[in-house]
Amino acid sequence: MKINLIIFFTILFACQGCNDYPTFDPVQFACDNTIIITHPKASKFQDFLDDKVQGGLPGISMLIETPDGIWTGASGMADLQYQTAMESCHVHRIGSTTKTFTATIILQLFQEGLLDLDSRMSDYLPSEIVGEVVNHDQITIRQLLNHTSGLPNILDINYSLNYLNDITRVWTDEEELSMIYHQDAIFNPGEKMDYSNTNYLLLGMIAKQITGQTGIELYQERIFNPLGMNHSFFNDNGQQPDALVRGYFDENGQGNFIDITERSFVAGSMAGGASSNVEDLYHFQKTIWETDLLFDDATKQSIIHISSAPFLHPEKAEYGDENAVNRTDGFGLGWWVDDTDYGKCYWHGGALDGRRCVMRYFPDTQTSIIYMVNGSGHSINELFKKMRRNDVVRLVFE
Repeated sequence: MKINLIIFFTILFACQGCNDYPTFDPVQFACDNTIIITHPKASKFQDFLDDKVQGGLPGISMLIETPDGIWTGASGMADLQYQTAMESCHVHRIGSTTKTFTATIILQLFQEGLLDLDSRMSDYLPSEIVGEVVNHDQITIRQLLNHTSGLPNILDINYSLNYLNDITRVWTDEEELSMIYHQDAIFNPGEKMDYSNTNYLLLGMIAKQITGQTGIELYQERIFNPLGMNHSFFNDNGQQPDALVRGYFDENGQGNFIDITERSFVAGSMAGGASSNVEDLYHFQKTIWETDLLFDDATKQSIIHISSAPFLHPEKAEYGDENAVNRTDGFGLGWWVDDTDYGKCYWHGGALDGRRCVMRYFPDTQTSIIYMVNGSGHSINELFKKMRRNDVVRLVFE
């Protein structure tokens, strides 16, 4: 998830009384690693994770597949209080990586003739829900998918202040959407591109409206069950898996992490409410790009078609030639497209309270990279940024 207001975090994490640690049985973390490691660089990859934990990460799990083989590993702690070692099979909240699941469902509904990507969102949602959303009668499904709607982000000051009043409350879709009622558009629909969680909140609402199913039912029946993703969950009822890796935030920039797992930040939204592990995300990503199980090839090609609309903030998409990831070219239908030293990369990530997740696929070499970190905050933000833009990609390809 992305929030533009630094002040939100400043206020939020000054709340010391919000860190009551629940009673927890470490045995619940037991899980099975089913990937058979075949990659010749296994020890190099593991050393990399250990080094990043020494550099300040609470814990990290990772999966890498290249033409040379596959590897999965972990380092650090899934639970700092109980000193439970992280394993690659452990389940994390994945934040905005959830959006790739939601986009998949929307594209399936398109294939089934249940919606038109170039029809208006107001064609699928009742006026009492979207009538007070700016440009509701102009914005198309495609513009929601590729973030060219111009809608303000629900994760702004109004939502943030309401969240602070009750950090364990799980908001309904309608309650979250009401946070942007009567707000002005950031730009006219289709004019520019800017990432907004509101887009995927609405896409989730549309999928539920068309099918009459809940988010849990949609994900389970259309993605998790067919792909055997037995460690993936959606939390639209506010319940999290018992074995969920703890999430930590560095509240003072000095590596003093507090446990914020129980906070419900957008826990019920199809913009960011899913949990998974690296192996399940690997199976999902590989299915998307290397099979036709979830949708046909024509639909797959539409995923990576980038809108001609320019970035609202183009400077944020340029990382510099000194990095392995040079720039983000744009956003397709549910996936970012990056230009790297090693070819195009299709990817998505998630940045949630106490969480970081990145899922990358390099089509030229059929290379997959998935990793999850159970920490956030000032002391590790720069480290994670270097990992995302440079370190992990160079680790795999050099």
